[in-house]
Formats: sequence, structure tokens, C-alpha cells
Amino acid sequence: MRQIGILAAAGLLALREQRQLLPQDHLKAQWLSEQLACYPQWFSLVRQPQINLVFFRLTGYPVDRDRLADLLAAQNILINGPDEGIFRFVTHYWTDQQDLERVMAALVALAVG
Repeated sequence: MRQIGILAAAGLLALREQRQLLPQDHLKAQWLSEQLACYPQWFSLVRQPQINLVFFRLTGYPVDRDRLADLLAAQNILINGPDEGIFRFVTHYWTDQQDLERVMAALVALAVG
């Protein structure tokens, strides 16, 4: 319990400073979902994002869904494998527009070979 102050400090920082950044994270998720929607032949949104999470399925994407996470990880893009066929992207305060564009470029590059 002697490190409880470190944990408390992280919680206080989150409540005091990071909370104000959530709307920006939500806008990033909205942008990413709009980009995925530009490729209906490959991606299907499960629902429109209302927070910083983007849920989607692969629909006709030419890469095996079980390999997608590994292929993206090789490009330093971290995503979990599908959960019942559904993938999830998460935006956060370390995610900037350049990162989002890199994700989309990687997805398109993998699809076109």
C-alpha cells in the first residue's frame, strides 16, 4: 500500500486534466469511422461512435481477419483480434491526426496488396 499515492496521483490527473480531452478523442473516433465508411466493400461499422471507440467488421476485406491484428502490429498499429468478428479501434490523447491517417493508409495498403 505504500505506492497508493502514485495510483491516487494518476487518478487525480485523469479527473482534473484528461477529462477535458475526451471530446477531442470522440472527434477522432468519428473521423476514423467516416474513413472506414468510405470503403463499404471492406468495412462495416457496427454502430456510429458516440465515444472514443470505433467498432467494425470486415466485409470482403482481402486479408484474413485473424491475421489483421498481426499485420497491423508489424507496422506499430495495435489492435486486438476480432471478438465475434468485431474489431475495435480506440482513440485517446496520444492519438493524433497523423496516426489516424497512418492507420487508414495501412488498412488500404494491406487491402490492395
